[in-house]
Amino acid sequence: MDGIPQDMTPEFRDMAVRLMTRQLYAESATCELFGNAIALAPTWRDAVQQARFAKEEAEHVEYVADVLDALGEDVDGLLAKRGPATTFFGLDENGLKSWTGVIAFNLYGDRAGSHQIRAYLDNALPAWGKTQRQVLADEAQHQGYGDREAVRVCRDPDQRAEMQSIIDASMPVTVKRAFGRLESDENSYCLEVGLKVKGLDTAQVQYNYFASVKPVMEEAGLRFPDFAANGVELADPVREAFALH
Repeated sequence: MDGIPQDMTPEFRDMAVRLMTRQLYAESATCELFGNAIALAPTWRDAVQQARFAKEEAEHVEYVADVLDALGEDVDGLLAKRGPATTFFGLDENGLKSWTGVIAFNLYGDRAGSHQIRAYLDNALPAWGKTQRQVLADEAQHQGYGDREAVRVCRDPDQRAEMQSIIDASMPVTVKRAFGRLESDENSYCLEVGLKVKGLDTAQVQYNYFASVKPVMEEAGLRFPDFAANGVELADPVREAFALH
């Protein structure tokens, strides 16, 4: 496969596989959730939109799976270790049970993945890094749709309360899984060898995520959950700028 450096060290390869496996899990879990959401859509247009989103997420799975396969990894074996899509994102074990739940996930869950992906754009493994530009273009469409729908749904007090309940239970899990620890040898190594883009360390990616989601949540009348109580590590500038605890 083009775009795979022939002089990769074992450490570089292993770290690339770890990062791509995380993306494989997130993209495949999101694909399943969007696919299941088709039946919950309130209109045929929304059903078609969810089908389109599921197809795009499947393509994102293919981008990263192809590189993992070229590196000799057993993609099916990796996916077998992921567990249920709902558990991966900290959702109710019965899955997304309403359209309000679908939009809540679109608001905070899919958005988190897109911000993390920005750190991989055009990285030192071109076969993977170059594909992230199309992934981000797709995610921008998903995000815009989710934002508009979240504001609309939350005009109804009962649906807003339902969405807040889902956010309280699930958003901390998603943030923890998407961004991980702020300071780690792994993060430093990725920045050093170019697997992550310089200037987009974990703290900055976190900040960008919250700066993106806060205006939508405010317009929808939603509040952030208690991240500290759920063991989520947030950068000091993030906590201070967005009044998080």
